[in-house]
Amino acid sequence: MRASVVGCLCFAGLIVVAMVSACVGRFPLHAGQVLHAMLAAAGMNPGPPPPDADMVHTILFGARLPRIGGAICVGAALSVAGAAYQAVFRNPLVSPGLLGVLAGSGTGAALGIVWAAGPAGVAGLSFVGGLAAV
Repeated sequence: MRASVVGCLCFAGLIVVAMVSACVGRFPLHAGQVLHAMLAAAGMNPGPPPPDADMVHTILFGARLPRIGGAICVGAALSVAGAAYQAVFRNPLVSPGLLGVLAGSGTGAALGIVWAAGPAGVAGLSFVGGLAAV
C-alpha cells in the first residue's frame, strides 16, 4: 500500500515538473497556452485558437516536448540500469562508477572518436568498452 502511494506521488510530481518545463524557456508560455495546444493536437475542441497558436505549437511540439520526453526516457533508463546493477551484484551501494563501467565506456568512446567511427560507431564502441570493463 505504501509503495503505491509513493509511486502515485512520484508520477504526479513528474507530471507537474513536465508541465512547468513545457512553460519555461526562452519564449515563456502560459499553462493555458500549453493545455490548449495539447488538447488541439489530441483532436479535442478547446475553443477558438489564440492568435499565436501556430507559434505555440511549433515551440511546444518542435522543441520542448521532445526534450521533455527524452529526459524522462533517459532518467527511466538510468534508474532501471541502477536497479539492475544492484540486483545482479546484490549490493545496494553498487554503481557503474565503482565497477569501472564509466572508465570502460569513456575509453571506448574515445577510441571511436579517434578512429572517426561516426555517431553510431562511437556509441557502439562505448557500449562494448563498458561491457568489457564489467
